Amino acid sequence: MMKCTITTSPSTGERLRWRHGFALKWVILVDQWGGRRGRSCHEKPLSKSGRTGGAFPRRESVHSRWQARLRGFGYQFAVPLDPMAAPVTALMLVGFANAVNMADGMNGQLLGSAAIWCGFIAYYVGLAPGLPFVAMMGSAVVAMLFNLRGRLFCGSAGAYGIALFIGLSSIAAYRQTIGDLSADMPVLWFWLPVLDCLRLMASRILAGRSPLSGDRNHFHHILMAAAPVRYALPIYLGLLAAPGVAAILNKKSGAVVLVLAILCYAAIVGLSQARRARTSITT
Repeated sequence: MMKCTITTSPSTGERLRWRHGFALKWVILVDQWGGRRGRSCHEKPLSKSGRTGGAFPRRESVHSRWQARLRGFGYQFAVPLDPMAAPVTALMLVGFANAVNMADGMNGQLLGSAAIWCGFIAYYVGLAPGLPFVAMMGSAVVAMLFNLRGRLFCGSAGAYGIALFIGLSSIAAYRQTIGDLSADMPVLWFWLPVLDCLRLMASRILAGRSPLSGDRNHFHHILMAAAPVRYALPIYLGLLAAPGVAAILNKKSGAVVLVLAILCYAAIVGLSQARRARTSITT
């Protein structure tokens, strides 16, 4: 039989400073393997003098090398996963940028989304590092006011630029928040444009068309067909922000609100498809 395990070890030239023996090292390595970065639940924050307030040392953020160890039939070999990090990250960034560009079809939608995402990042990175994101959030809100009046438009270049900036900033925030921002938190932030992009691509493929072909079946088209922009935009931004806001108030409630938001999204899309089907039958 074959067996696969994934392990992690510190990179070359990087070390953790332990002061309390081998057992503590394994406690924190198991904690890191579980996907939790930064301060462990067994650690206490540093005091102003730079020393820990208890018996456990401060754990520093390090880069780790992940490996998939395969065992079976008397053989054992390791497959390094580090080389996959760059292409997977690039693929996710490109996919997110395209999803944001596809979702940009209603005045105020892109800039409102950017303001929400900048607010989330600023909250997790802290006051001083978050000042640029607070400024970005304010700029996005001001630009959105002109966009709603039809005096300013971002275009595809603006959508791609904002999406890449937000995506790269999220990665940087994850690396620098020392455990306060979990790796799955951006799922609560970016779920709506990504989910709508996947739905559109799947529906186009099932219809025998190119997944990159255009149509008027986007979520913002559905909202604008059901209600004026002054109602459709708050609905979109409210669904987008709800899981992230819930996670700030209570980390465990973020996933619950995400499920509820997805159900609302599915209900709105389903009702729209049913109405289109009835209209096509009657005509």
